[in-house]
Amino acid sequence: MIFEWVEVENVRNIVTAKFELQSGLNVVTGLNGSGKTALLEALHLLIRGRSFRTNNTDSLIQHGQSSVLVRSQLQDADQSTELAVYKALQQPIRMKFRGEAVKQLSLVAQVLPVQVVQSDIAELVFGSPRLRREWLDWGVFHQEPEYF
Repeated sequence: MIFEWVEVENVRNIVTAKFELQSGLNVVTGLNGSGKTALLEALHLLIRGRSFRTNNTDSLIQHGQSSVLVRSQLQDADQSTELAVYKALQQPIRMKFRGEAVKQLSLVAQVLPVQVVQSDIAELVFGSPRLRREWLDWGVFHQEPEYF
């Protein structure tokens, strides 16, 4: 599946934006503080139901706002489908995929595998075994979902 477009509302410093994406490589550029990382966080929230930077998803909601919404159009072979995530302050995340409420976030993660490589990647080698297990488990999950 590939993203055709992504709409982001109230994620950190992004009030509202729509990003049209191309198949293949998309490069996001801009000045410091322009929202590049916020866009990546919005995509991660959409796919995994959480941020890659913090466990407190309420902190993704722009100051002074009560909720965040990320919507996307996905293309898979000959079929388009929508994926959306909504998070209100102090409320659980709600996600819709293919027009239905998602009860298990892992179902979306199976369809859209994402592995984040951050600047602390050396911790996989020098850090605790727990980090290595988490990294490997996530990779194995995408190759053999029934393993879990």
